[in-house]
Amino acid sequence: MVEQHPSYDVGGASAEMPRYVTCKQVWALKIASIEAVSPTEARLHFVDAGYAPRVMAQDWIEKRGAEAGGYLVVYRDGYTSWSPAQAFEESSVPEIAWGIPRAQEPKYSMSPHGRIVNRHTGKPIPTDEPLFIVRAQDRCALPLLSYYRSIVSPQNGVQASVDERLLAFSNFRTRHPDRMKDPDGAPPPPPVPHSIQPQRWAPGERGEDPGY
Repeated sequence: MVEQHPSYDVGGASAEMPRYVTCKQVWALKIASIEAVSPTEARLHFVDAGYAPRVMAQDWIEKRGAEAGGYLVVYRDGYTSWSPAQAFEESSVPEIAWGIPRAQEPKYSMSPHGRIVNRHTGKPIPTDEPLFIVRAQDRCALPLLSYYRSIVSPQNGVQASVDERLLAFSNFRTRHPDRMKDPDGAPPPPPVPHSIQPQRWAPGERGEDPGY
């Protein structure tokens, strides 16, 4: 089967439209079956039986051509839609497979745009704001977190968040003493692009000199 690309008339000739890769955060459930419950309503049953069926208007079903096997998709603003399984699965991955695992970093994750974002608000950290990442394997991490906890306000819930991280870091140190290490030195400088690296040749390595 030849893949068809959307085209548009440009100056009397047909040309493929410009391509974009979309990046959106959505919530979705795969539909196992659709049950009509009245002339105006239908009930969606999901493959993941842990989620209760959801009643939708028949008008919603008909306008979108929704069928079992596809996905109920909910956008950040609350808008609901339906997507065929192939189209959705080819363009979407579960957040846990894309961003930073929640157990590793509960407050921040990675957006499809490659930005570090607040999980709750979806707001990215500005690119001009420096970061300092501390890993659990760093022997200085626990003293650093302990000091940080001692200076933050106890009234806004930050101490509780730091306590959770302190416990996670402490458990890591107990379980993996062989992986604990002192901080590394500064990162190495970026490599010089190959195209401008000086070339050095051993005598005779280049064969006959072509004149340059």
